[in-house]
Amino acid sequence: MPRDKKNRILYLDTSLRNPERVKDFLTVLYPFNNQVLTEDLATEVEKKLIMEGLFRPNVVSRSSSLKDKTEFTENEAQEIMNLAPQDHSGEGVSGWSARFRTHYFNMSQLGYIFAPEFGEKILFGESGIKLVSLNNEENGKISQLHCNAMCKFHANNPFINNANENIPLILIIKLIKLFILKTGKGLRPNEIPIIICWKNNNANELYGYIEKFREESKKIDNENINLTKKNEKKNILTLKYCTKIFGDEWKVKEYDKGIKVKLSGTFTKDTTILKDYPDTYFRYIKESTLIYKKKVSGKTYLVLDDKQMELIDYILENYGDLKEFNNKKDYFDFISSVDNKIFSENLVETLPEKEFLTKWIEEFGEKTIEKELLKLAKNPTGSKSDNEFLKDIAPSLRLEWLLALFIFNKVKNLRDFKPYYHINDDGQAIRHANGESNNHSGVDGIAFINNSFFTIEPTLLTKTKQYYKESFSNHKHLLKEMENFPEKKGYCLQISPEPSFETLQYAKNEKKETDVNLIPVSIQNFIDKINKTGDLKSLIAN
Repeated sequence: MPRDKKNRILYLDTSLRNPERVKDFLTVLYPFNNQVLTEDLATEVEKKLIMEGLFRPNVVSRSSSLKDKTEFTENEAQEIMNLAPQDHSGEGVSGWSARFRTHYFNMSQLGYIFAPEFGEKILFGESGIKLVSLNNEENGKISQLHCNAMCKFHANNPFINNANENIPLILIIKLIKLFILKTGKGLRPNEIPIIICWKNNNANELYGYIEKFREESKKIDNENINLTKKNEKKNILTLKYCTKIFGDEWKVKEYDKGIKVKLSGTFTKDTTILKDYPDTYFRYIKESTLIYKKKVSGKTYLVLDDKQMELIDYILENYGDLKEFNNKKDYFDFISSVDNKIFSENLVETLPEKEFLTKWIEEFGEKTIEKELLKLAKNPTGSKSDNEFLKDIAPSLRLEWLLALFIFNKVKNLRDFKPYYHINDDGQAIRHANGESNNHSGVDGIAFINNSFFTIEPTLLTKTKQYYKESFSNHKHLLKEMENFPEKKGYCLQISPEPSFETLQYAKNEKKETDVNLIPVSIQNFIDKINKTGDLKSLIAN
């Protein structure tokens, strides 16, 4: 039986905590649109997710025959499922059917799909159909669709048993505006747990509550204790402010990895309140591209992207008020519709200027840039960063940004350098370079040295998938740039954790047969060569 609605901490399922994965998961489900949802169908979808490498149960990393694979055959996927029976249960189903529920839960709340009860049809909404129709390189449009969903997403929507009456994106935008107006700064990241516990849509009340929290937090800062103790006390203070919102009596239980506190009547892990739920929430909020982290007076704040203020004001005016919904279908019809003032086919993007490259090189420092690149090389799919800015950026975009910074900083004879990732008004990377179009060859960056140019094509893909997904498109991009610059010699740097055998053979054959210069190189070798010579041409003989 479903739980009764009551005030709870905002819940976005952490099994899909990265919203950038939503499109790929929807693409797997789309062939089943308008089909009746059964336990067998749900299990079949889960098998396809494993086959595509989108879901990797822990058992995969423990298997010597499977751990190095990025995709799996149907028989291998079935073997993985047999080795990793799921212990999830809920709404009358268990095992892999329940796992299906968690994987697609956030997409239901955001209106991409209408995930019905078992025995009813799966329905894709307007936004979901549009999302799966885009290619993975149309990052700006993907983010716009996500913004379209988040600005309508209600915490108390009919798909969740939460009685908190607020619109999470609207509430935090209003709150940031208030803090900037009154303090000249935004929100602190450690205040997110309080925000996702808040019960109404009144930003003024929440502002006052957080101001009191800040006053008590400052008292801890002034105590003569070490930093670890200060952080521990601040965490307890945050938990107390969260429990106070729900009127809970302060009660603590210890368990093997920490403590649990009574939150909305239920003992909840401190890490769930302070880390897991806030992290997922911020990732979904950030994907709207309207909000980001920024250093102000040496501290990190959440601020609004000033260059999108016209859109922000439009969203506040048109979606700022709570709506009531009679049932799930009413909510689905509302949130799945696409507002053409939020989603535009003619998207104008901002590219990085040289001053922003210099700014972030200084902010991160050379050692951090190299360390983060090597971390990506070592663990392409699961690399996590400890840096407060980089940790919120998907690994593939992190690679694109960091390589651009490394090249701009380390290559000595650059005549010009044009990275094509997109930025916010602080110069932070927010989206990948656009794919191929009439106005763009599809390269991620291009570096000019005397009478030569190098297209920059980073990827975290490995093995055969790297070859199929990258070699042909990289080749095509290079040919397009050779048409654009016929007077210059063109090369393509295919930078990856490790070039696959097929990628290397393709590059060798193209050089021999057509004299096209594709240069596959590992991240490690790329760093070593440039550190030693400062010259991209040192890679030509590689």
